[in-house]
Amino acid sequence: MRAFDNKDTKTNTCSYCRSEDHHAPDCEIAKYDWFEWSNHRVPFQSESWYTWKRNDYTQWIRAAQKVAVMRDRAEERKAKKKAGTTTRAKPKCGFCGESGHNRKNCEKMTEVIEAAKRANANWKRSLYETFVKSMGICEGAAVKVEYRENYSSKVEGIGLITSVNWSDLNFLTSNKSIDTDLRTQIKIKVNVNGKTQDMNLKYDNSIRSDQGRVIIPTEYSYWRAAELREVIGKSTKEFDEEWITTAPEDEFTWLTKKRSYEWLRENGVISAITEWDWKK
Repeated sequence: MRAFDNKDTKTNTCSYCRSEDHHAPDCEIAKYDWFEWSNHRVPFQSESWYTWKRNDYTQWIRAAQKVAVMRDRAEERKAKKKAGTTTRAKPKCGFCGESGHNRKNCEKMTEVIEAAKRANANWKRSLYETFVKSMGICEGAAVKVEYRENYSSKVEGIGLITSVNWSDLNFLTSNKSIDTDLRTQIKIKVNVNGKTQDMNLKYDNSIRSDQGRVIIPTEYSYWRAAELREVIGKSTKEFDEEWITTAPEDEFTWLTKKRSYEWLRENGVISAITEWDWKK
């Protein structure tokens, strides 16, 4: 996940808009979004409209409301500090919010990490069984695609899939409401007429497991990428069990150390775990 890969980058960013010149309580975009939502209007004119937020109004509202609460609390702290009435709060666990322990011995944090590992294994098994074995989409597959010869015209061609970013993917890929700092989209390269280019899946067709769970959601297509029309020669590549059961444990552990349970819930991570932690 991008947030984990950039963990050593010493930049402070707004948790709402990702700008590096302010923090969330000072975010004018968040302030505008909450003003619109709180007045029962969709903030179409907001810069947030061009991010993941427009895919899930519920999460968008919660995110904007959370920053509004942060802004109110920041103002309260400033007022108390100015009046000299600040008091030190009792220490609580940074993950679950309960008193009497910290993250190091938080049982809920351990449970979330273990559940994420199970969810990841279930998702990867479904990805392999459905996407690779059944549909045949993997390195070496022959595919019919539609691609652009120029700005105005599209043609069909036959190509070979050359790469898929398997090592970057985890179960969060399945939920496009999750911020792209945490969620990595699937990236497929195809060689058509000696030229390697990105390949999009069909926009109106989510990849689902036999149980109906979304494995790979529909994505907004990059207009210059080739678009899959048909698999005409399935890949015969096989993945071993180790690939399925190996989880990016460092990423999950880092995430629970840096974020609270409430933050993970509000940002869709807990719901993604619940969705895929169906087989213990």
